[in-house]
Amino acid sequence: AGESAKLGAYLAARVAGTDRDLGAAVEYYDQVLMVDPDNPELLSAASLFMLADGQGEKAIAAAEHLLDFRPDDGTALLLASVGKMTAGDYAAAAELVGAVPLTGINRLLGPLVEAWVLVGLGQVDDALLALEALSVNSSFTPMRVYHTALITWFDGRIDDAEAQFQLMLESGVSSRGVEAY
Repeated sequence: AGESAKLGAYLAARVAGTDRDLGAAVEYYDQVLMVDPDNPELLSAASLFMLADGQGEKAIAAAEHLLDFRPDDGTALLLASVGKMTAGDYAAAAELVGAVPLTGINRLLGPLVEAWVLVGLGQVDDALLALEALSVNSSFTPMRVYHTALITWFDGRIDDAEAQFQLMLESGVSSRGVEAY
């Protein structure tokens, strides 16, 4: 019966995910994880659906547990790092984000999270240097400029932030960037 319940919940989670019913997908992944809590594939998928559904704390908990089985999983390392930042443990966050393999989407997300970890550690200039890693890909420019503006504003460098926001407007920006400005 346990295997049937697990299979049914897993299939329902997959269908809900395909249908973009995030809440249902999370609910079904929760059910299947109750039966199989140490399954790395399930933890990985569940953490992403939890995050997409706005259930950050659950996503972080699933990612932290996933690291027990896949210590080099980039997404899990980033989520766990965000969890440590949220808890105010920037040193632990720095260690986790430093282990993120910079492949795929992590070429963008790794330097972004690293920059904010460094801001939390009070190392704003190092944070701005971390964002420079995004310069290798021109499609990352809007995110680099946006986060540079936010970090310099946070640090009280209003003129520098203003210049970055202006650059952002000139290079085309999302509505979020306009709102931030």
